[in-house]
Amino acid sequence: MCDPISLSLAGTAIGAAGSIVSGVQGAQAAAFNARVAENRARAEQARANFEIERMRENARQVRGAQRARFASAGVQIAGSPLAVIEDTAEDEELEVQSILFGSRATQANLRAQAGLSRFEGQGQLFSGLTRAAGTVLSGAASAGRFRQLNRAIPDPTVNTGFSNAFITRRTPNPLGIGGT
Repeated sequence: MCDPISLSLAGTAIGAAGSIVSGVQGAQAAAFNARVAENRARAEQARANFEIERMRENARQVRGAQRARFASAGVQIAGSPLAVIEDTAEDEELEVQSILFGSRATQANLRAQAGLSRFEGQGQLFSGLTRAAGTVLSGAASAGRFRQLNRAIPDPTVNTGFSNAFITRRTPNPLGIGGT
């Protein structure tokens, strides 16, 4: 059977290793979450670009249809008809700016989440390492106490030439009642 010091040291090693593994896994999970948030930010940028392109194509078609209607009605593209076409172009640009603003805000939020995930991962790794260090120090202190106790108690199987009477000695009975 193992002695208490060996058991204490083994428990310390297992506890420290578990703390380190936990910290590393936490850091890896946080790094994964950061990559996911960055990918989502890139996907949001691609979505916004696609939405803007689709919206601009629709606006070009609307302006083309407006010109065709004005031309088929024999109306010159000047004055009020031109103002209508220009208003359509202005509406298009406002919509583009709105899409860009919303997309940039979403991307900034996702990138901030990625940064926060990285920061949390560093904290988890540091926490795991400090827990491991604490476990090692605590285990070393326990092993030291076991070692001191082991030295203080004589081994009854070893003949030292002295009697081990203090181990088997009875507590004195100050009243002398009931025996020796």
